[in-house]
Amino acid sequence: MNHFYAARLLSPTGPARHLAVGLCALVWLSACGDDPKPSPVGQVDDNNDVLVNNDTNNQPNNENNDPLPPPPLIPTTIQASASPLRHVYAPGLLVLPEATVFDQFGRPYPEGESPELTWTIEPPEAGTLQDTGRFKLETIGDATLVGCVPVESGESVCGSFDLIVDGQGPQISITSPQPGQWFVADQSPEVTVTGTITDDNGEVAVRGFVNGDEVDLDAEGNFTYVVEPSFGINHVDVVATDGLQAIESVGGVDFVWAQSYLPVPEDRAQVGFDQGVKLRIAQNFMDDGEPLALPDETPATVLTEDLAGILELLLYEIDIMSQVPDPVVDQAALTLRIPSVRIGQPRIEVTIIEGGFELYIQLQGLRAGTQGRFDLQGVEVDLTGAITATASAFVRVRLNKPSADAPYDVGIETLEMAIEEAESQFASGEANAIFDLAESALRGVLEDTLLGALEGSFIDDLPNQLLSLFDSLENSLNGLNFDLDLGFGQPAAVGLTADVTLLEAVPNNRLEATVAMGVQTNANANFPEAPGVALEFPIEQPPPFFTSSPIQIAMSVGLLNGLLHTIWNAGILNIDASEILPAELSFLLEAAFVSGKLPPMITVPTPEDGIDGDVIITLGQLELAADFGDQQDAYAFNIKVGANIDFVDGALSVTISPEPRIVAWLVSSTGEAPGFAPATLEGIILSQLWPLIADLVGDSLSLPLPDIDLTSVADLAPDLSDISTEIVLNRPVDLRGGYLILDGNLTSSTPLD
Repeated sequence: MNHFYAARLLSPTGPARHLAVGLCALVWLSACGDDPKPSPVGQVDDNNDVLVNNDTNNQPNNENNDPLPPPPLIPTTIQASASPLRHVYAPGLLVLPEATVFDQFGRPYPEGESPELTWTIEPPEAGTLQDTGRFKLETIGDATLVGCVPVESGESVCGSFDLIVDGQGPQISITSPQPGQWFVADQSPEVTVTGTITDDNGEVAVRGFVNGDEVDLDAEGNFTYVVEPSFGINHVDVVATDGLQAIESVGGVDFVWAQSYLPVPEDRAQVGFDQGVKLRIAQNFMDDGEPLALPDETPATVLTEDLAGILELLLYEIDIMSQVPDPVVDQAALTLRIPSVRIGQPRIEVTIIEGGFELYIQLQGLRAGTQGRFDLQGVEVDLTGAITATASAFVRVRLNKPSADAPYDVGIETLEMAIEEAESQFASGEANAIFDLAESALRGVLEDTLLGALEGSFIDDLPNQLLSLFDSLENSLNGLNFDLDLGFGQPAAVGLTADVTLLEAVPNNRLEATVAMGVQTNANANFPEAPGVALEFPIEQPPPFFTSSPIQIAMSVGLLNGLLHTIWNAGILNIDASEILPAELSFLLEAAFVSGKLPPMITVPTPEDGIDGDVIITLGQLELAADFGDQQDAYAFNIKVGANIDFVDGALSVTISPEPRIVAWLVSSTGEAPGFAPATLEGIILSQLWPLIADLVGDSLSLPLPDIDLTSVADLAPDLSDISTEIVLNRPVDLRGGYLILDGNLTSSTPLD
């Protein structure tokens, strides 16, 4: 017979004692039936105290009912864990088993009283027990930590904790295309990407994605994906996941795809473009039909917007007196001086013709002061006074450029001059009467003198003035030299050459000049195997000019890419990266070197790029070789950034966004894990390398454009020495048809005192 009591139950006295005795008897009677109740040993009462066997307390000599000590604790459950606690564990990690042991009452053992566990790992080859009590994880796959404690029955109570041991996630290998490979459109309208995605953990399901599209993997992990390439540097992004690693595996490759390639020398870093720049001068640039607006008072500033207006201003301010002899005539019968000549309102019409220009010149209000005498049959006639006249001239100017090596063929082919109207204002009436005679020798002398002065001071120099217009195109680009240096690595001296090779005229419409451009450096070619400068359009394709703009300049994007190609070929992007790494990282490396397998390239933005800017500049397959001493890693990265192009102070101005899109990936590693996480490498490139490259590229592309320099007019009219010209754009710089098109008007500004 068993009797029980609550450990914290107090012994009753007096009437309560009799009540307790009755209750005890009632309990005893209920225990004597045929269907005994289960023993409550080990149960907990309302006070959370353990009920224990109280036979001893019920003995007659245990009048005080003193409680007996509780029974010994027995381990019944073990809750196992591990430190550190992770979702996935890497091979080689040291793991410390941990456990909480619960007794027969479901309570954890008090601190310091928990029984000692014996730990093992299953399967045994999954880990090695260290002296520190930790297990070193050895193999990839599932593992279980098992902790056991023996009990009196001879059996053991055990608990376990399951581990997932996995390496770096799936391994990505891209077999084609090769890093930095070059493709041509007619041979490879599509580019097939092949490779493998595998995982050392054969128990997981691997998934692969190429450029965001999931690809099918066969039993060996092989995949195939077809890319529809676009002009420029194409980046292939390969991502793989095994469902275990929190971070996906990332691989990639960059390649170039172009319609064709412009060959470059194998020994030197240089390139030449026969059609690097095209200049279109429209008829309304030569003459917009508007007369020159001369100021009523000076000082003032005169504005002109066509070449005819500039020539009119030149004629208005020309030093015509330098061409008037003094005296004009000094003979016994005639003495004549012209102390002053004033040109009134000039008007010039300029027309583009085949092989040059035609000019119609008219001077209204021409006034020449006179002094002298005339012997009229022994009577002296006073010539003091003036004549006023309207003079005109028709001039055909020849302007050709037979070839790039030949000089300009320029000269006056036709010249016709006349005084259309003339009126004398001599003090002597006889002199006026003599002048009015059509065949008068006096009239002939005066007309010939004025026309000769006009011819000598202005017309004779017209070919040179027109020639200077085209010479300035070459001079603004030719001989431009600049040094490119990142501050480390291999600097390069870059020079530009420019030669007008062709002048083409469409009568009454336009004149076009073709400028052959060359880019040269002082460096040997670092990539002689490269096929050349990538071209999106045929090199001979004409620029898509706008229809009616006065002046347009088209610079080939191929030329700009040729400039970037030449800089790359000179080795400017081969960099000792140990000089740019922050100190907290550089001490880890014995050496680090960056090399660019592909040249930087300019392309037109597309909606798929998701990058704002007039153009996109891409640097592809830049590779970093990092030597950590005990392992060697190879990384690659792709940089894509938007840039805006403006026309500032006669030059292209390239403003590059400060926020490029950088993608880095691991190519190979001789260690179990790479020394740099790709995200870390992207941050290093953004903060340390990119600012230097951005300045280099921006400075390289900020080129002067053909300039209209008219300062030579000051040789004829010193008062025009402060003339300035500017091309004012009608619209932003436009990238179309493989050219940067600048569409504008010529504005000249001349202060007059």
